[in-house]
Amino acid sequence: MVEPTFPPPGALAAYLEFISRVILTARVMAWQNSPHDQIADLMDAVHNLLSFLTRWHNFDQDLFRQYLKTYDEKWPEGVGLLTCLEDCLRRPCAEL
Repeated sequence: MVEPTFPPPGALAAYLEFISRVILTARVMAWQNSPHDQIADLMDAVHNLLSFLTRWHNFDQDLFRQYLKTYDEKWPEGVGLLTCLEDCLRRPCAEL
Protein backbone atom coordinates (compact mmCIF):
# COMPACT_ATOMS: atom_id res chain seq x y z
CA MET A 1 0.00 0.00 0.00
CA VAL A 2 1.23 3.47 -0.87
CA GLU A 3 1.53 5.92 2.00
CA PRO A 4 -0.77 8.90 1.64
CA THR A 5 0.73 12.34 1.13
CA PHE A 6 -1.11 15.51 2.04
CA PRO A 7 -0.90 19.14 0.97
CA PRO A 8 0.66 21.78 3.23
CA PRO A 9 -1.78 22.89 5.97
CA GLY A 10 -2.78 26.12 4.26
CA ALA A 11 -3.53 24.44 0.94
CA LEU A 12 -5.44 21.68 2.73
CA ALA A 13 -7.54 24.29 4.53
CA ALA A 14 -8.28 26.04 1.23
CA TYR A 15 -9.35 22.85 -0.52
CA LEU A 16 -11.49 21.81 2.46
CA GLU A 17 -13.19 25.22 2.35
CA PHE A 18 -13.82 24.67 -1.35
CA ILE A 19 -15.35 21.24 -0.68
CA SER A 20 -17.57 22.74 2.00
CA ARG A 21 -18.81 25.45 -0.35
CA VAL A 22 -19.56 22.92 -3.09
CA ILE A 23 -21.49 20.66 -0.71
CA LEU A 24 -23.54 23.60 0.56
CA THR A 25 -24.21 24.68 -3.02
CA ALA A 26 -25.42 21.20 -3.96
CA ARG A 27 -27.71 21.14 -0.93
CA VAL A 28 -29.24 24.50 -1.86
CA MET A 29 -29.62 23.37 -5.47
CA ALA A 30 -31.52 20.29 -4.29
CA TRP A 31 -33.82 22.40 -2.10
CA GLN A 32 -34.48 24.67 -5.08
CA ASN A 33 -35.29 21.69 -7.32
CA SER A 34 -32.43 22.43 -9.69
CA PRO A 35 -32.06 19.95 -12.55
CA HIS A 36 -30.78 16.61 -11.30
CA ASP A 37 -28.23 16.46 -14.08
CA GLN A 38 -26.78 19.81 -12.99
CA ILE A 39 -26.35 18.57 -9.41
CA ALA A 40 -24.86 15.31 -10.70
CA ASP A 41 -22.43 17.24 -12.92
CA LEU A 42 -21.44 19.40 -9.93
CA MET A 43 -20.63 16.35 -7.85
CA ASP A 44 -18.90 14.69 -10.79
CA ALA A 45 -16.61 17.71 -11.17
CA VAL A 46 -15.34 17.48 -7.60
CA HIS A 47 -15.77 13.89 -6.42
CA ASN A 48 -12.11 12.97 -7.00
CA LEU A 49 -10.76 15.85 -4.94
CA LEU A 50 -10.74 13.94 -1.64
CA SER A 51 -8.56 11.19 -3.07
CA PHE A 52 -6.34 13.80 -4.74
CA LEU A 53 -5.78 15.39 -1.34
CA THR A 54 -4.42 12.09 -0.01
CA ARG A 55 -2.09 11.70 -3.01
CA TRP A 56 -0.77 15.25 -3.07
CA HIS A 57 2.50 14.22 -4.73
CA ASN A 58 0.46 13.04 -7.76
CA PHE A 59 -2.23 15.73 -7.71
CA ASP A 60 -2.47 17.33 -11.13
CA GLN A 61 -4.01 20.69 -10.24
CA ASP A 62 -4.34 21.66 -13.91
CA LEU A 63 -6.35 18.52 -14.62
CA PHE A 64 -8.57 19.22 -11.61
CA ARG A 65 -9.14 22.77 -12.84
CA GLN A 66 -10.13 21.32 -16.21
CA TYR A 67 -12.89 19.31 -14.46
CA LEU A 68 -14.13 22.54 -12.89
CA LYS A 69 -13.91 24.42 -16.18
CA THR A 70 -15.97 21.72 -17.92
CA TYR A 71 -18.72 22.18 -15.34
CA ASP A 72 -18.55 25.97 -15.57
CA GLU A 73 -18.85 25.88 -19.36
CA LYS A 74 -21.80 23.49 -19.31
CA TRP A 75 -23.60 25.37 -16.52
CA PRO A 76 -22.62 29.05 -16.92
CA GLU A 77 -25.40 30.13 -14.55
CA GLY A 78 -24.01 27.76 -11.92
CA VAL A 79 -21.76 28.35 -8.94
CA GLY A 80 -18.58 29.17 -10.90
CA LEU A 81 -16.32 26.43 -9.60
CA LEU A 82 -13.06 27.90 -10.89
CA THR A 83 -13.82 31.27 -9.31
CA CYS A 84 -14.82 29.58 -6.05
CA LEU A 85 -11.59 27.55 -5.95
CA GLU A 86 -9.43 30.58 -6.68
CA ASP A 87 -11.20 32.52 -3.93
CA CYS A 88 -10.49 29.74 -1.44
CA LEU A 89 -6.85 29.50 -2.51
CA ARG A 90 -6.36 33.29 -2.13
CA ARG A 91 -7.48 33.29 1.50
CA PRO A 92 -4.72 33.89 4.07
CA CYS A 93 -4.97 30.34 5.43
CA ALA A 94 -3.84 28.99 2.03
CA GLU A 95 -0.47 30.70 2.54
CA LEU A 96 0.43 28.89 5.76
